[in-house]
Amino acid sequence: SKSNPYIKISTKAENGFLVLEVEDNGLGVPKENQKQLFGMFKRFHTKVSFGSGLGLYMIKKSADVMGAQIKYTDMGNGTLFTLILPLRDGKNDARM
Repeated sequence: SKSNPYIKISTKAENGFLVLEVEDNGLGVPKENQKQLFGMFKRFHTKVSFGSGLGLYMIKKSADVMGAQIKYTDMGNGTLFTLILPLRDGKNDARM
């Protein structure tokens, strides 16, 4: 319910990937806007929330650079974002 807002963050290692899930019971994303979700300057609740519309765009671009995937799931009353990152052992990664 909207009177008890929450954000749930969970992680797990699965088949060589780190899976990060962020779930909430917020406003969600209208079905007609879901295909534009990771676009630049996209905001769908302009009268009740603030922001530039760049957050999800930047996360998607960063995920692409890291070889990761980000997925959106409509939970009916809220949203679930899943970020799937390949795990590395650090031996062959010059940045580590």
